Amino acid sequence: MPNFQQRIYQGLEGKDLNIVNQYRNILPNFIIIGAAKSATTTLATILPKHPDIFISKPKEPKFFGRNYNKGWDWYASRFELGKSNALRGEASTMYTCNMKKFKHTPELMYKYLPNLKLVYIVRNPLDRIVSQWRHHRGRHPDCPNFKDLLKDYHTKKLILGCSKYFEQLSKFRAYYPDEQIHCMTFE
Repeated sequence: MPNFQQRIYQGLEGKDLNIVNQYRNILPNFIIIGAAKSATTTLATILPKHPDIFISKPKEPKFFGRNYNKGWDWYASRFELGKSNALRGEASTMYTCNMKKFKHTPELMYKYLPNLKLVYIVRNPLDRIVSQWRHHRGRHPDCPNFKDLLKDYHTKKLILGCSKYFEQLSKFRAYYPDEQIHCMTFE
């Protein structure tokens, strides 16, 4: 069985096209890509109140990165219940993070879902950083104090990186035209 990196490269080479085409009618036609701590969960909770909109379970399958090795059968099964809905989506904010496992996310998404609509929510960057730091600290007690955030390379990259909106969005704009990307603010 191929390892994670091999599966990503196979995907980038288009080796999953046959299986994806089997699921074309149930796969998502929009994805909320971030930014973390900018009301993506709120949007993913509100949208399915409309009868034509379905959001995957879980809302963050993180497929185009960390979970790509679970395969397209697994990913498609996240949308099976919404197959009759006109709009099917997910909300994985990790797609716009700087983590290694999500390095090829935009290219991989575009390879198989070139007609996707992307929703990118942003928030005042400083407020977003504080919120994500609190969230991270709650899960990782060894997380540095806020005043020491810039001294810890990993935490700085994780937390500050998500507020580099232009940098994160540019990765997707390299593949998707602006007409397919909707930006909005938390405020």
